[in-house]
Amino acid sequence: MKKKVITLIILGSFFPFFFTGCESKSGNSQQFQIIQKAYETFAKNIKENGTLLTQLKEESETQPIPIEILQTTKNFQEVSNNFNNFQSKIKEFENQVENEEIPIDDDKKEKIKSYLGKIKNQFNTTKQSPTIDNIIKLFEDGKLEKTEICNDIQIPLGVFDSKEDENCGKFNIKTYIELKRFLSEQNKIIEENIEEINRLVNSNLYQNNKLLIAIITSSVLGLGIIGSFIWIYLLSKKNKQIINEILSQKEKIKNLENKNETQKSDIQQLENKINELGKLIEREYSQIQLHLGELDYKINDLSSNSNQNRENPQQLSYSQSTYEQTYPPLPEDVRLTNLYRENPQGLLQNAIRVSMTKETVNKVLAGTWEGLIELESNSRQGEFYIVSSNSGESYLFLDPNTLFNTQILQQINKSQLFICNGSLSQKLKGGDINIIKPAIVEKNIENNWVFVQSGEIDLL
Repeated sequence: MKKKVITLIILGSFFPFFFTGCESKSGNSQQFQIIQKAYETFAKNIKENGTLLTQLKEESETQPIPIEILQTTKNFQEVSNNFNNFQSKIKEFENQVENEEIPIDDDKKEKIKSYLGKIKNQFNTTKQSPTIDNIIKLFEDGKLEKTEICNDIQIPLGVFDSKEDENCGKFNIKTYIELKRFLSEQNKIIEENIEEINRLVNSNLYQNNKLLIAIITSSVLGLGIIGSFIWIYLLSKKNKQIINEILSQKEKIKNLENKNETQKSDIQQLENKINELGKLIEREYSQIQLHLGELDYKINDLSSNSNQNRENPQQLSYSQSTYEQTYPPLPEDVRLTNLYRENPQGLLQNAIRVSMTKETVNKVLAGTWEGLIELESNSRQGEFYIVSSNSGESYLFLDPNTLFNTQILQQINKSQLFICNGSLSQKLKGGDINIIKPAIVEKNIENNWVFVQSGEIDLL
């Protein structure tokens, strides 16, 4: 019997909803939910972990000087389509509000139109400053040319002041960071205005039905209240258990994610240390092999001389007096290379720091240098040092503290200043590069230094 009474009370509590204008509210809410869904579909693509920014971050780290930075168009076409769909839904909703297809009082109607205008400002492509619209259009063909990167992204976002800057057009990590910041700000503006429109729509719909709901509710007030309390009471215990379980599972997931990130960081640090030790071992092994070869040669020669001296004791004093003639000094380039390997800072203490002239770099990049390489003194940013030998020749060594990236290594190899053995697609400090033979240079009449003979290096 109790179950039947409770059932009747609960069913009675729903009776008022058959007479309300909730159908109108549902229809209008659904229209705005379409806009919200269209925006969420588009926004997830341009947020930090979305399709667009994820690939751009990868490109900024792996291709410092791209001509066509994006190799596929499918994902970026999807971003463009989602953005166009969102614009279309905004326009449809604006027309419905303007044509009074959605019942909204005049005061709220003007506020909604104001918020819609702020959203549409992010689509306006006639403004000189960048908008989401003109940024997204750059990706429709799946590639970014250097002029687009420079003129439409880097200069408007303040990465460079002028397109005359030699780095303008190179999509680097700074460009990625500024683009991510810009898209984040535009997203925030759109989200804030969508939230305000949603609040006004729901508030208006609630007021439209307010009077009717009050009249019907008053007629069944007792039954409705009792039914509501019973319904809430029956559900509250179960809901509380479900909520606690959800919170518990979320906490476990968060702890696992944090643990996983820590493990990844530890593994990366170990890998870096192993790589550094491997390079150190290779360099030390090369030095040991060199010294062992020299010792082996000397031992064999001494053994030969010793046997001759035992057979003819009169020649012993002569052999000792001519020992230094038997072992002539090492060539200057070999001697200086050994000193550089053992103590580069000591060798370079009084050396001249130089770099390629800007004109030479431009000619190397264009392929018109014709074997003529000029170097000029550069005490602050020079990548090389010139060391004078006792015989008067000048040898070119790498600065052990300079970071030689892919671009610089390719310039060195292309110009044949140094013949590079190994992969050019890496970043190495000068101290981590094994110099087999230094390059030879000499001064010209303009008091600069010119390339005479190639050196040779190993990229470990």
